[in-house]
Amino acid sequence: MSNIAIRSASAFTVMCLSLGVALVGAPLASATPPSDPAPTTVPVPTSNIDFSKKGSLSLSKRIIKPGKEGETATGNETDVANSTLRGITFELYLVKAINNAKDWEDAVDLGKDGADSVTATNLVKTATTDDNGYIDFGTLPLGLYKLVEVESNNPSVTKADDALIYLPMTNPANQNTWNYDVHVYPKNQYDPQETKIEKKVDDAKKNIGDDVTYTLNSAIPDVTVNDVTWYQITDQLDAEILKTDEATVSVAIPGAVAEAGADYVVFNENGLIKVSFTAAGVDKLTAAKKANADARVTTTIVAEVSKVADGHAPNKALLYHNNPTVNSDVKPNPEDPHNPPKDPENPPKESNEVHSYWANIELNKVDDKDNALKGAEFELYRCSVDGDLEGDALAVDHDNNPETPLQTTLVTGDDGKATFYGLKVTDFENNKSVDPTAYCLVETKAPDGFSLLPEPVPVTLTQAETHGETVSITKVAEVANLSETRGSLPLTGGMGIGFLVALGALIVAVGAYTAQRFGKSA
Repeated sequence: MSNIAIRSASAFTVMCLSLGVALVGAPLASATPPSDPAPTTVPVPTSNIDFSKKGSLSLSKRIIKPGKEGETATGNETDVANSTLRGITFELYLVKAINNAKDWEDAVDLGKDGADSVTATNLVKTATTDDNGYIDFGTLPLGLYKLVEVESNNPSVTKADDALIYLPMTNPANQNTWNYDVHVYPKNQYDPQETKIEKKVDDAKKNIGDDVTYTLNSAIPDVTVNDVTWYQITDQLDAEILKTDEATVSVAIPGAVAEAGADYVVFNENGLIKVSFTAAGVDKLTAAKKANADARVTTTIVAEVSKVADGHAPNKALLYHNNPTVNSDVKPNPEDPHNPPKDPENPPKESNEVHSYWANIELNKVDDKDNALKGAEFELYRCSVDGDLEGDALAVDHDNNPETPLQTTLVTGDDGKATFYGLKVTDFENNKSVDPTAYCLVETKAPDGFSLLPEPVPVTLTQAETHGETVSITKVAEVANLSETRGSLPLTGGMGIGFLVALGALIVAVGAYTAQRFGKSA
């Protein structure tokens, strides 16, 4: 075997390794050494390079999952099972033109240490893979080329190494011939980021009659390989406590306007909220993901606290979507967009769970002998634990009936009781523990014969007090009134009021006489 033939095999080996794939053990150096162009009247043997020819180069971009081996590069076009990779840009540089046998030997020497050792500045073409991961660089002069993948903003894909490509290269199907139409398969490690959905709740100081806001932040699946064809968010609210409807749900897509009815539709069944994206909507999701790898969908659900029930509303959401990384094209049925065919290979993603707690305050009005007092009127305020009032009197639910208007004044009944329903606990809000505050009971009218309370009565409603294992959702606040304090001015009997009047007149007379006497002396 000649030295040039050996170098021919070495060049092919370098090219394959620089593309990041493994070679099989078949010998590749059996082609006859190249020779200078023969006279045009004499055909060039197929075992020699025909330096009068042009070559061509095409590319199929593929991805492999982490830990997987790539398939053998041959230079021929093959049926590669890995998924295509679209939207990846390559630059092709000419390192060394090959016009004769000496040029070939020089090209082999240039490439013997791999692509990183070769500096290339002669840019031939820049191209981007199409939806099938394909690039056709067209007809090219014979030579040694360097293929460089341009960095992308896709965090799911690891950039392929630079590669050296020889035009022509030995044909592995018939090693006594040369392949002038080379097709390469540069591969990327592909590790798509897992899609997640996160949930937040804004329930601070939200009592019955107030609105709680849930915000769902959901990732868009990776669209490196395929588009989003199905995207749905579901959220089961506690229908016994929270009341909502389709109109209170809104969606935001980065870089686009999300229109209800056109891009997504909302369905509410007994508190189960389903937000399903239409064909137009998933196209916007795909575009958003392509523009920004970190693009996320924001879904907002507003619900009114309507009844206290057990006072605890745990909540989590689910995210459903097709899996574009494995050519999954699950699509919603336009006639029934909320119930698309399920993908057993891609179960829904579950959000974190958020919690909200409410409780009641039962006022028990008694006298100093623990007798119930009817007719005492009270208002409820937010306050510090020391009793410093904040803001105005609260409008509260007095009977746990969503149909009854809220009231700012509650009156104790025959049993001396009045209950303030559906109050947010004072030490847990927005799904986290906070420094406790309190509610203050302020008596605005005392029962007949009794004095008003001299100051507000602070009551704490902590999550542990009202939702522990052995406690009640209702906290009892016992408030005692003292009998009214009045002076005694009897109208009959005893000394009588006449005596007091006479005594007063006498004091006035003495005073007048004394003043007159001192005046004459002066």
